[in-house]
This record gives sequence, C-alpha cells and structure tokens, in this order.
Amino acid sequence: MNKKIILKLVLLLLINISNKIFSQSVSLTVNNVNGSGISSSQPISINANTTATVSLDTQVTLANAPSDNYPGTIKIYYQKNTSFPINVANGGDGGGLLFLGSTTAYRSFTITLNSGQFDATGGYIYAEYQTYSGIKYKSANKSVVVSTTTGGDGGTGNSSGNCTSCEYYEIVPYAAVPISPELPISIPGSKEFTWVYYDYNNPTTFETPYDFIDRQGNMAQAYSSAVLKQKKKTYGIVSNTGEAVTIISYSKTFRIFMNRPFENISRLKFSNNIEAEQYLPYGSIPQTIVGNNAYIVSSDRNTPNIPVNNYQWQTRIANPTMPNWDNYVDYKESYGWKDIPNATQKDYTPTNSVNQARQYRRLVIDINNPANVITARKAVTSNVIGIYPTNNSNITNTICCSLTSGSESVQPFLGSDPTLDMNNHFYLWQFSHDNINWYNIDKEFSKDYTPNQRASRSNKVYYRRMVVKNDFTYYYPSNSVYVERTNRASKLMVENNDKNVTFNIYPNPSSSILNIEINSKNFPYSIKIIDLIGSVLISEKKINSKSLSLDISNLPKGMYNLIIEGNDEIFSKKIIKN
Repeated sequence: MNKKIILKLVLLLLINISNKIFSQSVSLTVNNVNGSGISSSQPISINANTTATVSLDTQVTLANAPSDNYPGTIKIYYQKNTSFPINVANGGDGGGLLFLGSTTAYRSFTITLNSGQFDATGGYIYAEYQTYSGIKYKSANKSVVVSTTTGGDGGTGNSSGNCTSCEYYEIVPYAAVPISPELPISIPGSKEFTWVYYDYNNPTTFETPYDFIDRQGNMAQAYSSAVLKQKKKTYGIVSNTGEAVTIISYSKTFRIFMNRPFENISRLKFSNNIEAEQYLPYGSIPQTIVGNNAYIVSSDRNTPNIPVNNYQWQTRIANPTMPNWDNYVDYKESYGWKDIPNATQKDYTPTNSVNQARQYRRLVIDINNPANVITARKAVTSNVIGIYPTNNSNITNTICCSLTSGSESVQPFLGSDPTLDMNNHFYLWQFSHDNINWYNIDKEFSKDYTPNQRASRSNKVYYRRMVVKNDFTYYYPSNSVYVERTNRASKLMVENNDKNVTFNIYPNPSSSILNIEINSKNFPYSIKIIDLIGSVLISEKKINSKSLSLDISNLPKGMYNLIIEGNDEIFSKKIIKN
C-alpha cells in the first residue's frame, strides 16, 4: 500500500480518536454555599463544627447521544484527602441521567457537606458520569476548605448588586412559613407571580402551585423540603408581527430545607401554641407570652399523647415588605429568625421595651437529634405572634354594624375612611371569639370585610379593623362588631319534619373521658377538638357509631371547641378540660 495512503489513514484514525476523547466532558459549577454565591476561583468554605449546603450544576457532554433505554448515572463525590476513601456526598446521588436525543445533559444538585468530612487543610468534591457500560468521566476537582474562624456564610455573599440569577434557600423548622424572596419587576405590562414546585428530573411537572397566604407574599406552612421557582407571566407584550403575546419566565430556584423532627412518628401532629398578639404604647414593657404544654398528638386515640418540653424561643423584627431577589441575603440577616439566648422555658417575657414591631415563635427541639448546630437542628415551630407599638393619634376608624344571621351569607362590615394617606398605611381585619384575644384574618386588607360564615365554627364571632403604618406601627383599633348565628347550631338540637338530630356531651367539664351520644340518621360525622386559635388537637373522621368516647386526659387544662360535622350540618360546643 502507498505510504501516503497509510499516513492519511493513521491521521484520520488519530483525529477520530481525538474527537471522541476531547468531545466528552463533565463540568461542575458551584452556584452558592449556604445561600451566598461564590466565584469559580474560590474554594467551598465550611466553618469548623458546622455543615454547609452547596447548590451546584453539572453538565455532561458526549460524542454521541446515548440511548435513554440504558441511561448512565451522575453522582457528586467528596474526598477528605488523597489518603482517604472517596464517598458519595449527602444529596449527591443523581441517579440515571437522560440525554433525550441530545449529546449534552444537565443535572442540578443540593448537597450537604460536614466540616468533619475534610481535613483542616481541606479536600475536594467532583462530579462523575458513568455510562451504562461502566466507562467513567469525571469533572475537575472543586476545593473545600475548613475555616477555624467563627461566623461567615461560606461564600462571598450577594448583599449588593443585581442577583436575579442567584439561587437562595432557607432552613425552616417543621410547620414554619418560609421567608421567600420576590423577583424585581423589570418588564412593563401586566404581571402575575406564582410560586411553583420544581422537579429537575421531570421539569414538565412544575406547574403545581405553592400558594401565598399573606400580604407579605410569604408561603404556606412547610412540612417537608421543597424546590421552588417563581413563575412570572407578563401580558400585553407586542411581538414583531404586531400580535399581543404572553411571556412566561421562571426564576432561579428557591429551596426550602427541613430536617424532619420526630422521625419515629409516621404522621406527625403537634400541639405547640403561644398567645396572644400584644398592641402596647410605645416604650412600654411587654407582657409574658404564654405557651401551652407542648405535646405530640397521637394518631391512635387509644395511645396517650406524648409531652415534649425542650423549648427554644426565637424572635425577628417584623417587616411589612418581602425581600426581592437582589436583597434577600441582607433581608434575611436583618429580619430572619434568631434564637433568644437562655429562652428555653415554656413561657417567655420579652426584656426589651416596645419600640419596634417584633414577632415571636417557640420551637420544640427533637432531643433525639444530637447535632447542636442550628442548620442541622430538628424542631417544630409554634404559631407566630407579634408585639406591636401603637400610635395614639386620633383617626377616624369605625365599622358598622353587628349582625344576626340565620343563613350562610351575611352583609359586609362597612368601614369609615381614615384621615390618613393609605399609600403609607394598610387595613388589617381581625377576629375574636371572646372580644379579648384577637387574631389576624389572612388576606383581608380591604376597607370593608364580608365575614365567611362557613369558616367560622362559633355562634358568635367578633370582628374589628386595624389601621397599620407600613413600619408595622398600629393605630388603636376600631370598635368591635359581631355576627351571631341564630339557627345553625340550634337546628341540630330540635326535631323537625326532615331530621331528628340530637347530641349529648358529658361530663363537661371533664378531666379524662368525654362521652358523645349522637341521635341522627345522617351518618357519618367527623369530630374534632380545636383550641381557641384554631389548631386541631384531636380528630376523628367517619364516625358511624351513635356513641363515642374521647380521651382528653393529655390536653392541657382550659377551654376548647368541640366540632361535630356531617354533610351540611355543623354543631359547635364549648368544652372544659379540668
């Protein structure tokens, strides 16, 4: 064979091998550490005796698109140093990686690194893709260093400048409401923002909404970890063809991390309540915040409730605005929840005078979790109450009028127009069962308010309206009015042509067993016992028996609402545990 032809064939073979070798790569990019971004040249920094939450992206590029019927796997590994074995990082097993006909695939991770996994001189992490046939490709190493200094967040932080592309996270206790960031509005036109769940493995499923519940845009209570994005719709944008189009875009991810407490309880239900809101003159001393004796509610009514008392109180400065994506790190530092030193009792008396709006909550710590680092702590939170300074300025703030209702719908309460600039103030409606302890009504910030009768279980409910300055200074409340229902409860206690329904509850008061006798043709019924702030403490569903005994011996002494409900019937009764 001609030497020139042989030389050309060898060159073509080398070029082909070279293309296959160099066109296959794995890259690893760290987005942030503990919510703060870091540059590509910086190592991952972990403070001594702590953990770090690391958000990262990987990219795998192959010479040819592999078959998704035989997917390879992607994992994140760490190594303490070259003398120690290589391990898969916590959260680093990405499972099968689908290319979907492409030569490039992506996978995002959130891993947890512990400082004890690395020497003081540091170690490293890397990504590795392994084909179905066992061929491995790895990324370059990313250094990890252990800092012996206190404080710090493991990164450079994103406290200034635009950071719309940053990913953020919050570590929350069980049943807490996360403090969520909001994207800045940058495109003119009509907009709509919605939080949605996000699934990296199946992106088409992230249309499931994660609902807002209050004025600040904070989210609903969290009972597990979640990966979220903000879906933004912008309407009325005109395309090049002159057509009006709707643009849909998504933010970077916001992650909710939760270390699930009391893992030995399969269906965790908790009674951990504190009360009540305080509206005090500026500079006065707050009253004691009283908490119940916390306990885990057993799903089995024959099993006693489990008392728990490892408390930790927390506080934050109340802020009526929510953070946007650019100032989230600073906002969380200034307005995030912080432990109160030595506040580990059932009740707590604030030591500072009322000179700014503050909120409080009480954690119950799972003592079976040995970690004493806050980021690894397992806990359940109580409800949140606020202590707010009041402004004694004389403003017009009245509502009208009390109502007696025998139906589901009632007329709205009409409020006066305060002599204030409402651009700097907002309305806040509240309700009470005793005209003493008041609770905010979610999402109700209008001048007038129409009570929701079906949502109210008591025969008589009081309402009032607060006017609040944007710095959370409260003006004295309006007069209180009430809605009194005349027939919803009583109609179940009398005979008529259609129904013959009676309930007998005894003994009341009771220290242990509460007996309930039901004379009705309309089974099944559900029975609940709730406290005065609406937390369900005991729940029995689909009751078909005419008699039932509830063990209330583990409830703290006090007054509760017993709710019996079936079809269109609701019966509410005050009971007393002595």
